[in-house]
Amino acid sequence: MGTTFARPWLVGTVHGTLAPFRNSFFHIGLDAGFLSGEAGVGYYSLSPFAHYAFFKPFSKLGSGKGGWYIGVGGGYMFSSYRFPTDIINEHIPSANAIAGINIGNFLDISYTLRTNFKGVSHKLAMGYVYRFRD
Repeated sequence: MGTTFARPWLVGTVHGTLAPFRNSFFHIGLDAGFLSGEAGVGYYSLSPFAHYAFFKPFSKLGSGKGGWYIGVGGGYMFSSYRFPTDIINEHIPSANAIAGINIGNFLDISYTLRTNFKGVSHKLAMGYVYRFRD
């Protein structure tokens, strides 16, 4: 769960992670945004995304629990505003930069900077992580 500090005020994220190489990974997921922050205005957004990031474990041997990461990627937001007399839909592609920290292999705190090259938006999120092991 997270926030963008603007529309949408509340964001739920689900994503899968695939690590093709040691200390790097792909995120592929979906953000679902809710709450316009304005009375009488309905709002929702769906934002599929894909990121590639590099991971640095906390321990030097790589056997520690957690670490930090940084990466880039892209996404595409579908949003809908429902006013009493009108509905406005938007479709916005974005380039993304991500950074985060994984604590104890169960808690992820992340920041995403998104731009469509006309403006910038942000997402700060915190959530539960489950790691599958070989």
